[in-house]
Amino acid sequence: MKILGQLQSNIRSAWPGIFTTITVIFVATIYLPSGTICATTRSGKQLMESECGSQLRHLQGNEAVREVSPPKLKGEWMSTRCEVRPGPQYLTRRYKFHHDNKFTLHQFYYTDHRCTEPAYTYKVKGALALQSDSLMLKGAREANYILDKVILMVYKDNYAKTLSKLLNKTCPGEYYPEVLQLFEKYTVFDWNRDDPYGDCIEGVAFTMHELQLMREEFHTEFDDKKSEFVSWHELFLGDVHTDNSLRTTHRPKTYQTPLRKYQTNCTVCQFMHDADENSPPKMWQNMDKTDVEVTLQGEFISTRCEVRQVYFVIRHIIFHHNYSWEAYYHYYNDPNCHHPEYSIYVKGTHTMGVHSTEVSGGTEFDFKTIEMWITPQNNMIKDQLNNFNENNCARRNSWRLNRPQEVTSTNGCAALGISLPYTEYELMRMETTKEGGVLLFTGQRPTLQTSPSSEELRPTSYQTPLMRCSGVNPLMQLAVTADTNGTGGAAGLTNSLCFILVLMVFSMLSVQH
Repeated sequence: MKILGQLQSNIRSAWPGIFTTITVIFVATIYLPSGTICATTRSGKQLMESECGSQLRHLQGNEAVREVSPPKLKGEWMSTRCEVRPGPQYLTRRYKFHHDNKFTLHQFYYTDHRCTEPAYTYKVKGALALQSDSLMLKGAREANYILDKVILMVYKDNYAKTLSKLLNKTCPGEYYPEVLQLFEKYTVFDWNRDDPYGDCIEGVAFTMHELQLMREEFHTEFDDKKSEFVSWHELFLGDVHTDNSLRTTHRPKTYQTPLRKYQTNCTVCQFMHDADENSPPKMWQNMDKTDVEVTLQGEFISTRCEVRQVYFVIRHIIFHHNYSWEAYYHYYNDPNCHHPEYSIYVKGTHTMGVHSTEVSGGTEFDFKTIEMWITPQNNMIKDQLNNFNENNCARRNSWRLNRPQEVTSTNGCAALGISLPYTEYELMRMETTKEGGVLLFTGQRPTLQTSPSSEELRPTSYQTPLMRCSGVNPLMQLAVTADTNGTGGAAGLTNSLCFILVLMVFSMLSVQH
């Protein structure tokens, strides 16, 4: 009985702490974004963690990605998803590089964005020679190539007629009748042919200039399901010009979707490995992916360090329920996103989505950017902003390292080529993965412009996808989320709630002691 009485006394004395703990949990459950964790250091400094923050930290300090230089091309490389090129063109690729620097490449084109209905295939033979490191893009290697033979095979009647017409523009009378025969092999380029009909690919704007720029990466990560580390190789090849009429003269400056090197434990590799012009792969039927309606709610972040023509970038975009959005763009000067240049925080609005009539599976949005903050993250960028002659990028000499500054009042930042407000005409699509994740594809930027600033420049292809995450990014400067009226955004709200919860915890501890 004495022990029971002592236990009852302890419970009464501890009840205020227990009640406070329950209150803390209740408030956190209701108000904090899912995935956010609040904590404090011994000095009382607040910390926040989230899936978005964890992914950003992973990308910024990712030691699991290693460049292979020079690229070791020998072997077989293939698409891991249905790719979308400007046009739009839907395709998959299977490239084989031989030990003697020769190659045999297959490009499979389709009628649909799922790559389930083959339209035609190019089989390409030639040779390639690696050159020096690229002076235009850090981490890239340049190369020269020679085509030996290009063979075309068509599977659909409408494409047989269209391609025949285009080929006959370059080689009149060579391709007849007016419709190419289905499942017949047509040599549209032959280096060893002496007459003018040896090269008929100009009319179809076919080129392999993507071989002029490349980068190989070796990836390693821990697989929770297998409880072991897994690794794979990826090969990035040069980008394709967004203007089809300029494609044959374009020298790549960025990359396409990477190809993966063949492995026996790679499911998608298996059916791509068996494909050729006589048996083109049907991608979506062999993939655990599902198209979903584009719903712009929640937070999305980059899945890799993304490449631009000059810088490299990590994107973090937050969509709200009232057609408003905010985004963080972190720019770096290296392909691993380890060395920051500057970051941009923007806020704006967007329209309702409209299904694209031009791009199968795509949805069109118009995004308006209204407010902007810039944070210089190295001294060179800071000095560049401070030394800019005009006061149209905040005030001259007002920039400090790692301190965000608003440029809305100066209508953007002329030093970085940004004007406010501006509208971008976007294309998006969304899909789920077999693990239950959600990927958001946004439109590819125009090759010769920084953004799709008109309806004519609206993308017809996609960038590297973003992954859906939750919570508020802990590495953001929360001060920049306050708008000009002094009201906080989503990050500021979470910050305040976390601060309140931390105070409650300290109060609880002080009562108990």
